[in-house]
Amino acid sequence: MEPARDSGGHITSHAVFLKHTPAAVAMFDRSMCYVLCSDRWLTDYGLGDRQIIGHSHYEIFPDAPVTWKELHRRCLAGEVLFDERSRFPRDDGSVVWLKWEIRPWRGADGEIGGIVMFTEVITSVVEAEERLRASEEHFRMLAACVQDYAIFMLDPTGRISTWNSGARAATGYEESEIAGLHFSIFHPPEDVADGRLERKLGHAEAEGKWEGEGWLVRKDGSRYLAWEVVTALRDSQGRVRGFSKVTRDITERHQAEKERQRSQRLQSLGTLAGGIAHDLNNALGPVLLALELLKSVRPDDGELLDTLEGGARRAADIVKQLLTFAAGAEVDLNSLVDPAEAVRELEKILHSGFPKNIRAVVRLAREPMAIRAD
Repeated sequence: MEPARDSGGHITSHAVFLKHTPAAVAMFDRSMCYVLCSDRWLTDYGLGDRQIIGHSHYEIFPDAPVTWKELHRRCLAGEVLFDERSRFPRDDGSVVWLKWEIRPWRGADGEIGGIVMFTEVITSVVEAEERLRASEEHFRMLAACVQDYAIFMLDPTGRISTWNSGARAATGYEESEIAGLHFSIFHPPEDVADGRLERKLGHAEAEGKWEGEGWLVRKDGSRYLAWEVVTALRDSQGRVRGFSKVTRDITERHQAEKERQRSQRLQSLGTLAGGIAHDLNNALGPVLLALELLKSVRPDDGELLDTLEGGARRAADIVKQLLTFAAGAEVDLNSLVDPAEAVRELEKILHSGFPKNIRAVVRLAREPMAIRAD
């Protein structure tokens, strides 16, 4: 376009300034014809090298809506108007988003000579914000559907900004009770006192994330073991804008692991018991055989030999039970056992094995009883 010149044909200084200013600026007379405009105006509105000075704005933009014409009329009457975000639909169906300001300019006589328009095309910014908003909405919808994980969004200081329904189920709190509070409310007092939470956030900020397991506290005061992952959230400049905290209740898994370890210990114990039982069984066989032979050659010691045989057979029964345990067989508790009879046999062993100066006193109930045992 041709720059504005004074009466002598010289390019005016303000025309040079306006032409090269890094913003979309245009100056109009009272008829909305172009007086001056910046190169950025031509670029932003796709006008290229088109000569627009002296032409009406509505000739250049025939699809200008009536609402804009009304804004121009109000500013020509003396108002100063602006908008941080304005939607401008075009006849081809496309939409342009603008940030703009319109103000009147006055001549040497103080009368309004026209208007100046400052505009910035922010379509890419608005579209990026819409994409981000849609992404955040999709994330909220996804997070809301996740019940097995408690998902929290924290600000840079650790205060809770939002969470999902899984967090509500895990903690027992409603979002209205918890929004804006520090996430330490979910942790035991001892973890808060020793600075463990600050170390979590510090590690996540330095390394990108922190993960580990620990005890958390519900609203009712009960505790549960959880696996936690704290991730630092950064903007395009690399600054930490907050943290995400994902937790999962692993109490049941922890209990299952303990049961598995207990089962392994019992299995090891069974293996050990089986080895010992086999050795005892091999040792008891000759003993019982020797007692049978002694009873035939020492009939006068029959009572003592009967007691010894009873003890040996009871030991054999115990060995049998150890072998059953080692084999993993089910214990049979359907047999009726008289505990009084077992005590009487034990009494015989005590009398025969203890020194004479030790006396065992046994008191049994008169009524017979029976218990189910193996």
